[in-house]
Amino acid sequence: MNRKRLQFSHFFRTLSGTPGLEIEQKIFNVSSFSISVFALVGTFINYIIGLNMAVVGLSFIGSIIAFYLFYLSRYGNKYSNQLISYYLLAIITVLGVMYFYNNGLGGTVAYLIIVLLNVFILVAPARFQYRIAGILFLFFTALLLLELNFPGWITPYSSRGEAVIDHMTTMLYSMGLTTYVIINFRNKMLQDRKEILKKNSEIQIQKMEIESRQLELQKTINELQERNAFIETLLRELSHRVKNNLQLVISILDMQIMEEEKSPEKSQVQETKNRLTALILVHQRLYGQETGVAIFMPDYIKELCESIEFFNKPLTTEGEVIAYNVEPIDLNVEKVISLGLVINEIITNSFKHAFHNAEHPHITVTFKFTGSHYHLEIEDNGSGFIYNKDNNRTGMSLIHSLTKQLGGKLTIDTKPGNGTIYFLNF
Repeated sequence: MNRKRLQFSHFFRTLSGTPGLEIEQKIFNVSSFSISVFALVGTFINYIIGLNMAVVGLSFIGSIIAFYLFYLSRYGNKYSNQLISYYLLAIITVLGVMYFYNNGLGGTVAYLIIVLLNVFILVAPARFQYRIAGILFLFFTALLLLELNFPGWITPYSSRGEAVIDHMTTMLYSMGLTTYVIINFRNKMLQDRKEILKKNSEIQIQKMEIESRQLELQKTINELQERNAFIETLLRELSHRVKNNLQLVISILDMQIMEEEKSPEKSQVQETKNRLTALILVHQRLYGQETGVAIFMPDYIKELCESIEFFNKPLTTEGEVIAYNVEPIDLNVEKVISLGLVINEIITNSFKHAFHNAEHPHITVTFKFTGSHYHLEIEDNGSGFIYNKDNNRTGMSLIHSLTKQLGGKLTIDTKPGNGTIYFLNF
């Protein structure tokens, strides 16, 4: 007995459907079930109070149709716009016939039409609501016009008691169903509103957390920028100090050159000075930059070569000796230092050894990037020489050592009397 009572109680608790269903489907389920029960109860009451048997039969048919539609929606998961359309068509058919056998406007069909109008407007999609309301209005208007023009079609109540019981039953049902639908729809709206407010509150909290994290991130970025600026300042200051120290060494070498002008060691001191000049130009350019540790090669190569030319150019030579074909390339400092020393050694060698008998000495310096490698080419129109890879001369040894540091390959094309071309790829 208790088990049956629990099953019965569970059925009514889940009458509207599972918790995940939309409110429209829940209202459809409850209204269709309650209409089926009301129509079934009305069938017996109408039979007992002696209403027309057509009304009794139509009430029973309406009960069967309503319960079948409830079953399809609640247990068959067939709720759709098409099912709503079938429901509306069935109601119009059954109530349309019942209207004339149930005392017309003086009967209870009008109540049911008004109640069902409210139900259908709530369960139907927004785009169909005006359409359904229009259909029910036209349906009711047609019934009134038919009654007005064909009063003989109306079957009146047989007694006042019959009319009172029918009206009382229908009105109580109509009030109960309308109340249930409105309360449930309102509760659903309140629940949705609470969910929206809750989500809005969560969004606001997340927004505040994001803003707080953004402030922390910005603070971290500012600190990193300050540290970066400080490090760059230190690097520029370090470069400046290195440059000053190199200039001091060059000044000492200048003093030594002046004291040893007639000494055979003068050329070696000058070569050392030229090598230091190649280094100092790098630090000079680094110190002048706001950011970065790369050197703009066209300016660096030209300034370096002009410095070498100034100290080595023969007095009898007029005009510029060196021509440049340098692409606008920024090169890493470490590579610039090695490359600058290579350029210094090659051009110094050209001035020292290649132009003894040249009337118009000329050097061309080319530097470019071919897509994967850097390419340096230095060509002179000097006397050339017999190249020997095993030559242990200081200048050539330094060039080969620097080439290895660059991870490159050096090729020398030279013949006595035909000038020399140095090719360096790295």
